[in-house]
Amino acid sequence: MIESRTPMVWYIQRTGVAGEQDLDAALEVHDGFIHYPLSEYGESHGVVSLQQSSGGIPPMARPQGLEWFALIDQELRKNPLAEDAAMVAQFKYIGIGGETPFNSELLSAAQKRGLLRAVESSARIIDYAGRQLGATSYGWSMMFEGGRYGQDYLSRASINLRAAGLNVPERALYPNRYTDSQGMQLSSKYQYRMTMPADAPAKEFWSLTMYDATNLFMVENEINRYSISTNRPEELKYATDGTLPICIQHQPPEGEHCNWLPAPEDDFYLHLRLYEPTQQVLDNEYPMPQVIKQTL
Repeated sequence: MIESRTPMVWYIQRTGVAGEQDLDAALEVHDGFIHYPLSEYGESHGVVSLQQSSGGIPPMARPQGLEWFALIDQELRKNPLAEDAAMVAQFKYIGIGGETPFNSELLSAAQKRGLLRAVESSARIIDYAGRQLGATSYGWSMMFEGGRYGQDYLSRASINLRAAGLNVPERALYPNRYTDSQGMQLSSKYQYRMTMPADAPAKEFWSLTMYDATNLFMVENEINRYSISTNRPEELKYATDGTLPICIQHQPPEGEHCNWLPAPEDDFYLHLRLYEPTQQVLDNEYPMPQVIKQTL
């Protein structure tokens, strides 16, 4: 049993899929999961039959301006945390966490201007903090903080902007990078090479995924490949020494024994996932593979 510290929780259920040929088996495993309230424990439950959705996920309502602070006030009332009490107490000066819900009309003009500046600047701070957060290794932001944030609110915010629901490092580690080996932004204007060593520091499997640097989404490409992963061994072409060469570029590589990860037509960043990482990488003693821009 897992006990939550708050009245509300976010439950994530993952089922691994090793390519199209594995989809039917994965769906069968997925259908075997049954969820019900604790009050119904011991009762008989069957699998709920789901219908095909007729549309995509509706766009999420995004607060504007001072609405952000009303949302913060609302969520703090739903999910109070004793360890955050000292910090939350300071919010009462701007009408958050007081006896009554947040009301921007009760703020002075100076307070409103300050809070609106905070909304704008905080978004930029959170965005750029994630590009070089915490410990680094050969240009990779290692994200050792995942799942154990404590009072490190900036790490919590910047990590969840890109990878909400991170596991703790011992389960999975998620190094990411925006730059090449020379510290320059990764861009589709160039071609890059990355060689994953034969002794990759993951006891289970690893994957390398591409995202655009602006919207943080995967980008459609002509071969429908969005990651290079040892969980799909039939796609991989190893070198004779057991290493795995990866070509990261917008156009297909020519005449190379290389695993192509298509890049979008813009700046991008890379996310490496190491499932069950070795102790060497957890101690930040493993030399992470470099991303090297090619000279054309």
